[in-house]
Amino acid sequence: MEGLAILFDWLVVIILVVAILSMAIKVIPEYERAVLFRLGRLVDARGPG
Repeated sequence: MEGLAILFDWLVVIILVVAILSMAIKVIPEYERAVLFRLGRLVDARGPG
């Protein structure tokens, strides 16, 4: 029974990590530009490619 609880805990952690990563990555269309921030400071504005 304890092994099942550990398996369930790992499953929840993996699902949370996948959900957070999927929200963190955004693909922008060709005609849009992206503003790049690092540590809260503006680094660059990048276009497609």
